[in-house]
Parts: sequence; structure tokens; C-alpha cells
Amino acid sequence: MSISIERAIADFALVPALLPEGYLPDLDLTPGQLEEKYSQRGKDHPFLANYQWLQAVRNNQTQLGYWQWVLDQLLALHQRSLP
Repeated sequence: MSISIERAIADFALVPALLPEGYLPDLDLTPGQLEEKYSQRGKDHPFLANYQWLQAVRNNQTQLGYWQWVLDQLLALHQRSLP
């Protein structure tokens, strides 16, 4: 079985290309509110793992804290999905 380069990039991207609808309510939260909401379930946001943020930090792609980075990524993904 073979897959296209585009599919491989989409499947293994550190940050996905589109925001699933289930996470749209997160756009109205502050970084602190996101942390409070998801810290009950674990340490990470279920869609944007701490590992993804660490990779962005290591690659000098962000200097933001984890939860601010999560919010910025959610907003960027939402903007990309708008027509």
C-alpha cells in the first residue's frame, strides 16, 4: 500500500491543518481557562499535545507558553478553515 506525499504530510504534521468542530468552543477561552478545562483529563489539550509544542520550541518556532501556544494554534487552524 502506498500513500501520497500530501497524505503523509497531513497525517504526520506536528500541527493539523484544520480544526475539528468539537474544539470550536475552545476559541472563546483564555489560556488559563483552557488549562483549567483540560487539566482534569490530563496535562495536554486533546488535539494539540505537549509534544507538538515542545517540537515548536526546540525548532525556535515559538517562545509562547504551552497554553498560549494552544490557543494561538486553535485560532490559526480556525482561520484556515474559513472560506
